[in-house]
Amino acid sequence: MKKSHFFIIIAVLLLAEWLNAQDKLFKLDTKEYRFNENDQKWYTYFQNRFGDQILLNRVIVRFTDRRKIEDFEFTKYGIYDVNLISKRFLSGFYVLKVSQSSDPFLVAQQLLDSGQFDVLEFDALGSQESTPNDNKYQDQWNLFSTKRDMEYAWDISAGNPSIIVAVIDGGVTYNHVDIDKNIWVNSGEDDGDGIPEFFSTASGGDIDGVDDDSNGYIDDLIGWDFYNDDNLASGDEVHGSGAAGIIAAEANNTIGVSGIAGGWAGSDGVKLMVVGDVDSSPAPVVSAMAAAIEYAVENGADVISLSQTVIEPSSALNDAINFAATNNVLVVCATGNHGGDNSADPVMKYPARYFKTISVRATTEDDEIINKPKHWKKPGY
Repeated sequence: MKKSHFFIIIAVLLLAEWLNAQDKLFKLDTKEYRFNENDQKWYTYFQNRFGDQILLNRVIVRFTDRRKIEDFEFTKYGIYDVNLISKRFLSGFYVLKVSQSSDPFLVAQQLLDSGQFDVLEFDALGSQESTPNDNKYQDQWNLFSTKRDMEYAWDISAGNPSIIVAVIDGGVTYNHVDIDKNIWVNSGEDDGDGIPEFFSTASGGDIDGVDDDSNGYIDDLIGWDFYNDDNLASGDEVHGSGAAGIIAAEANNTIGVSGIAGGWAGSDGVKLMVVGDVDSSPAPVVSAMAAAIEYAVENGADVISLSQTVIEPSSALNDAINFAATNNVLVVCATGNHGGDNSADPVMKYPARYFKTISVRATTEDDEIINKPKHWKKPGY
């Protein structure tokens, strides 16, 4: 009898442990999410490891028949606790916000059980990848090394103002003296002077509360913030401004750094479109990143700079990269600068892993990959 009791106790304990494990795992169609005991947060779970932290109150959806969300009756399927918080973007994606008083997993399951969606996944947070903080040209070995010789390149061109580069990030200090001449101005929203209203030299009249160019965004004078849904991308301006400066800080003006295409001592360089996708933490949000790419393409960007990464692939992000490629817009992505043999990040991240991007990884001054895993090869310039 005692032996039987022993086995019963063991069985009960195992069952309790199994039930506890099930409370920390959730599968949604082909996606798996797991609770991380270390930081008490939920993550995507991909290839037997934790991926990106998810936003439990945000769900990305796309209808199988690509219908408009206004035509969908949520209450018909017993769903009462969601609100639409995005415009339709790319091939029919929307972002839904789940009420704080609701169980997000139950709502997600109800959405899945409706059978109306071919994409259904929790929104997720990515990472901002590191950028240099040097403020003197002689420290910019990445420009004057023998493998790049930027001085000779500048003899040919120091930046073409007809080229628009969208910086998708946490915001840019647009009035910084080293880049203010190279900020893109949406001519459809500008009053005609070509200078954003928030510059002291502007004549005013740009910000009028009207979508003058009918692109769906009111007063998007220099770009748009797709997380905060306003016309002034902000949140992590240090990172975004660093990325912008590398691209288009004016050269030969005795100030700060020299951008690779920022113009030369008075001449304009490439134009910087400021597009935001970062929350308050600050971290890039996948749905905002995808919508930001679409905006950049539709509003004339020739190149998109994306110094951000996510660990797991996203249907919306993949769609955005394909949209850019189809429209001949070059997307340059950071691969993730912290990988290594003993790192939780031993491989290239997304969106750099997508085939239709140019992927860039950090190197040392000696041309060695930073924290390189064994399967990475030395760059072949």
